[in-house]
Amino acid sequence: MRIIEYIKLVRPFNFLFVILAVLFGAYYRTELILDFVPIVAAFSAAFICSSGYIWNDIYDIEIDRINKPHRPLPAGNISLPSAKKFGIILFVLGFIMVIFLQNLPMIILALFNSVILWIYARKGKQLLLVSNIIVAFATASTFLYGGISNNNFGNSLFIFSAAFIYTLIRELIKDMEDVRGDKKNVARTVPLVYGSKKTLTFSLMLAILFNTVLLAGFLNGYYELIYYYIILVFVGLFVIFDLIFLYYKRKNVFVYFSEQAMKINMLVFLIILWVVQ
Repeated sequence: MRIIEYIKLVRPFNFLFVILAVLFGAYYRTELILDFVPIVAAFSAAFICSSGYIWNDIYDIEIDRINKPHRPLPAGNISLPSAKKFGIILFVLGFIMVIFLQNLPMIILALFNSVILWIYARKGKQLLLVSNIIVAFATASTFLYGGISNNNFGNSLFIFSAAFIYTLIRELIKDMEDVRGDKKNVARTVPLVYGSKKTLTFSLMLAILFNTVLLAGFLNGYYELIYYYIILVFVGLFVIFDLIFLYYKRKNVFVYFSEQAMKINMLVFLIILWVVQ
């Protein structure tokens, strides 16, 4: 059963998402011929990101005792020394893999993400909007990472732009969900400092920007008009209506389901893009 706790520690959904995001960035709007480099790149990114998740859990253990007591560390299922060793092993493994590929832009991006994720783990709850931007960039840059690995940077840049804004919105909603524990541990997140109404108002502005990126995708020929309408209805308008609903129904249970629905909706967005490319 102990191995299950380590699997929970790396967040298996996120681990798989990173792998899929790198491969998506590598092959979006290009020929799908699985190659050694993008596959190794995908796993290197997953290992490095997982290391970041673990260090975040280590530094947020007191907050998670309130917000997420079921997680392996606050529940006492894995000791802090064991988690630290596991995080180091994953980081070293992921970085060895990217160095092995001998691709300088990928090495720089991996190193940059490692640094900002470390900063986020140490000081994230004190950095206001900067912490959300760090997570959004680290998440969205997995598409760029994949694009670089397969000489597909241009196409991956569009996905990066959309994913960055979408993830930033979702991170703000997650902070709303974590207000109770964050407040007790004197954190400085956007919902705590400015309140949930202003957080949702700002998120709605970001949702409009996200929809602008979707329109730009159509105007730049990434999908035809009929598919733009499908993406608009099932992704773009979904986010706006979801945030409007939260504006009037800010109970924690609704915030939780909203954040989870956005995570699934991002996958729906990627599936649609892949099918219509």
